[in-house]
Amino acid sequence: MKNYKIAIVLFSLAIVFSCDPRLDMDYDEWGDNAFITNVQIFAKEVKDDFQMAEFYENGDYTTGVRRIILGKTKVVIDNETFTVTITVPSGNDLSQSGFLITHNSTKVEPLEGSPAGGIVSNLTPPSTFRYRLHSADGTTHDWTIDIVE
Repeated sequence: MKNYKIAIVLFSLAIVFSCDPRLDMDYDEWGDNAFITNVQIFAKEVKDDFQMAEFYENGDYTTGVRRIILGKTKVVIDNETFTVTITVPSGNDLSQSGFLITHNSTKVEPLEGSPAGGIVSNLTPPSTFRYRLHSADGTTHDWTIDIVE
């Protein structure tokens, strides 16, 4: 019985150690992809008269909340100066809104207190936000997103 347990342990160890990757991925082949391709602004809409099928623990319905993409914005992306300028129509309340950043990088890092992508915050213009985009090959670019009316 003791030999049986030792055989199982040795077999398990052999499987664990044989599962290591046999070659490392060459991230340099991906090149510099730390570029923003689009930025959209969304607003959070709460509908008190609309209730979703989920329930709170007390049995009440969950209030309906959805994300609305702000239309009629003009987005200008400059890949040489790493800036994005978003012109929004006047009269929009951006005090409860956020960014949707489209990119091909591996990571978007908020800088200087900028909100993370997809998080509701105050984007009331004129506003400037900074982000660092990371490529798989290690290249980084610091981007500035300006919101103007």
